[in-house]
Amino acid sequence: MDFNANTYCLTDMEKGDSNAFYIDLSDFTDMFIKKADKLLNDVLIEYMDYLCLNESRIKRRRKECILEFLVLGVLWETYLPMAINSNKIVEKSLLFLTYLRQRNVFFKKIADSIRGILSTFLLRQHMDKYKSTPVRQDNILKRLKILIKWLSCTGEFEQEVKRLGELYDFMSIQQAEKRYMFLEKIMELTEWFRINSEKYLGKYTLNVEQYIKNRGREHFWSEDVLFCNRKRVEYHLNMAAAEILNRDYREDYLKAAHKTVFLPVCMRIRHDGRCRAEKNAFGYNCRHCTSACPVSDITKAGYKLNFDVLVIPHSSMLFSKNYAKSTPGKDMAIIGVACPLQLIAGGWKAKAVNIPAQCVLLDYCGCKSHWDKKGITTGLNMNKLMEILNADIKK
Repeated sequence: MDFNANTYCLTDMEKGDSNAFYIDLSDFTDMFIKKADKLLNDVLIEYMDYLCLNESRIKRRRKECILEFLVLGVLWETYLPMAINSNKIVEKSLLFLTYLRQRNVFFKKIADSIRGILSTFLLRQHMDKYKSTPVRQDNILKRLKILIKWLSCTGEFEQEVKRLGELYDFMSIQQAEKRYMFLEKIMELTEWFRINSEKYLGKYTLNVEQYIKNRGREHFWSEDVLFCNRKRVEYHLNMAAAEILNRDYREDYLKAAHKTVFLPVCMRIRHDGRCRAEKNAFGYNCRHCTSACPVSDITKAGYKLNFDVLVIPHSSMLFSKNYAKSTPGKDMAIIGVACPLQLIAGGWKAKAVNIPAQCVLLDYCGCKSHWDKKGITTGLNMNKLMEILNADIKK
């Protein structure tokens, strides 16, 4: 297997596992939280007071607020140049298509095809550029509004847009000088994160830039053109977010009596239609047609350790309204397994439907939909999965 074929790999080739990655990620996250706590303390206090006074529907703790500030900084630095220079007619068309596909399954395929064409027009002039946008007192709100609108149009940042909307409201009630000070601190933290995440996590994402250079244009005219051309710092952002949200949501997760592990279809060893998994309303149940299949191994572990396993083609099935209604509320929690770029959205979607969640990263990507035409059977770190389920094992 060529682990360098795609964007990232968490596996230590000599040891054959990703244990070292999770140690590095935990250590780096500790460093980041310490830095953010010191740098953003005043901003965090004011923002959390604001959320409390305005009775925000999304309840969160301090670390999750830190993550929101980092998301703002990374998206500002990565996408604001595109947002400022984008074609407004294309933006409006994309926004309509995003609205259409979310509300009508029948039009989803057609809408995605058109979105691919329009997204390519929107992005291709800027995809090779990575430059900071200077912060000025007189244009912060205007530029933040432009960024939020652009992110909404892409259809790729639904959960992030909701959080940035609250940050925009918070910023709008500040005096211009204070608003400028807040954003300067956020951008300082973002720059610290970019430099240090590359230092501590960069060895796991060495191929991102090469992939974009060599294969990024293969996704032109496809609806995944933005997703598959995401920057290296966005991988690091999602990796750190996974660690932060796992810690922050852990208490609620442990309170739930029933656990379900959701696996992506790319983990099946059979990609050619011979998989015998049984379909249900929300995904597939493994029937153990191949003994060497990772899905079979995890499903068998579930029999022993009292957790369910469901294979899902796409995370949207997990967070559909019908699934949310079918779950036993506070008695259920989930462990989602995904590649890094889906982790922030997945964690925040779970929270939006009141399902306590934890996550485990795929050790590398390989699905047919985005990364490999034939499909590569992906895997995860079983030690990490067992660590998350540890409370159940000890019972």
